[in-house]
Amino acid sequence: MHPTEVKTHECDVLVIGGGLAGTWAAIRAKEFTDRVILVDKGKISKTGASSFAAGAMLAPQSGDDFDGWLKEIVERGNFLNDQEWVRAILREQPDILDKLQSWGVKFEKNEQGKLLRVAGRAHIGTKIIMFHGSQFMEIMRVQVEKNGIALAERIMVTDLLTSDGRYPTRGRIAGAVGFNVRSGEFQIFKAKSVVIAAGGVWGDSMCVRNLTGDGIAMGFRAGCELYGMEFAHPSDGWVFDRKYKVQGMNMWQAAGMRLINAKGERFMETYVPLLKERAQKAELHLAVAKEYMEGRGPVYIDMRHFAPETWERFRRVIPNFMRVAEILKPWKEKIQFDFGTGAVNAAASGLKNNIFCETGIPGLYAAGQAGGHPGHGTYSVGGFNLASCCVGGRRAGEYAAKFSSQFEKAAVVDSQVERLGNQIYQPLSVKDGITSETLNLKIKAAAGIAGSLFRNEQEIHILLSKLNEIKSGSLHRVKACDAHELMRANELRNYLLCLEMIYTAALERKESRGPHMRTDYPYRDDIDWLKQVILQPCGEEKVVVRLKPLSLYRCSARPEKLGKISPAVPPPEIH
Repeated sequence: MHPTEVKTHECDVLVIGGGLAGTWAAIRAKEFTDRVILVDKGKISKTGASSFAAGAMLAPQSGDDFDGWLKEIVERGNFLNDQEWVRAILREQPDILDKLQSWGVKFEKNEQGKLLRVAGRAHIGTKIIMFHGSQFMEIMRVQVEKNGIALAERIMVTDLLTSDGRYPTRGRIAGAVGFNVRSGEFQIFKAKSVVIAAGGVWGDSMCVRNLTGDGIAMGFRAGCELYGMEFAHPSDGWVFDRKYKVQGMNMWQAAGMRLINAKGERFMETYVPLLKERAQKAELHLAVAKEYMEGRGPVYIDMRHFAPETWERFRRVIPNFMRVAEILKPWKEKIQFDFGTGAVNAAASGLKNNIFCETGIPGLYAAGQAGGHPGHGTYSVGGFNLASCCVGGRRAGEYAAKFSSQFEKAAVVDSQVERLGNQIYQPLSVKDGITSETLNLKIKAAAGIAGSLFRNEQEIHILLSKLNEIKSGSLHRVKACDAHELMRANELRNYLLCLEMIYTAALERKESRGPHMRTDYPYRDDIDWLKQVILQPCGEEKVVVRLKPLSLYRCSARPEKLGKISPAVPPPEIH
């Protein structure tokens, strides 16, 4: 092990990840125990996806038709949603919104001073509210500090500790290890329970580079099952004029944006006549790609019809986007519109967990994107993920704390600490190797936009072969000259593992559903594929794939008729 300095932390509940789910988990856990640590590899409120959340959150209110809301969410999630989770979110989110307002989170209001609810991405009966920019996470940090929660910032947690020192474990959670991303100091966390809320798989995304599936990877290595990994799509970055990476599409969709191809046609009404440009994210991705691939590109976004008050709202709700808008002036000109940055985003995939956020390892809980948002299905309606972070984070914190009150801390196995420490710092000993950026470019070339859109069996096999070649031939050759580069090397180890799991699951699912489009199986098959693809670690470098059918008749929302359904956006016809 390279570092001479080692710091040990002890707590009842360790929360990994300081975004919306993680801060909620820590705040809730503190209501049950004083010994809570919240750790993040950046500065809490300034790191991860939550700090760039583009203003939209699902907003059920008392008096709404929750049965109707559930039906719409499940339909949009292609019937793979955990409906118990959907009901929990609809039931608990109104109280959470009240709590957020009492803390000072600013939401858009109507003329009567009540929450302004609008239809955004994929909404008809369901609605979202809009919060103001980055102030949300700043307020969450204030609440964390007010509750006296111990913060461990700029520390990358890399791996979990288990009571038997084994991967995959047959025991329970004992803590975690990591390192300070500035000093390199080795960190040991001894904990009775652990909540993984470390974000999802974004890769080298438009706004943050550090969402590399760390929590998903560390949980999987320790023995957790993964689900939904095949439902990945290009990273969330939408690019204006092939120069500016921006976010805020949910807001543009709610305001009535138009997508126009090179022929001047509003093509989304061809694919999704009811919702048009308010279609689901996957439908937008696939439709834009199809327009380009069939020769009708470039594609433009048209916002010239937006009223002045819409732009004023954007300045409050999505200020980062407005910095670009002040340059391009979309109120005057339509703008060329593309997507993705060569990275892959698995936004409805993660560590399999139940309604109490329990994973398959006793004492280990998952929340937020690391937990895959079980109620989301294949990625349902806009704003659902943030509501899931609130409800799921709060639940994970509560049940992790209750678990910790019932058990003594498991002993840490010194040999496991030594082995994981050596693995963490291995890139520092590589002299004649490659940089993390070189490896990142190799991964992008292997699994960028093409690999995350239209797929078939042959192409997935080729892609998996490339990823395996990178893992066996390049991963161990990544060098690091300082703690920051050490962080990048460990991130890419996690991202590469997650990509392998994404395409392993994509190979197994022989149908098209949501963002998972198989050109060799171009139909949603509700006869044979109303089931989850579960990935389970089994020994060194081995993965067991199994299928878990839905308990269809225990679900209140289900397809009216089982059959094969043509996709809204069929595969492109390339001549």
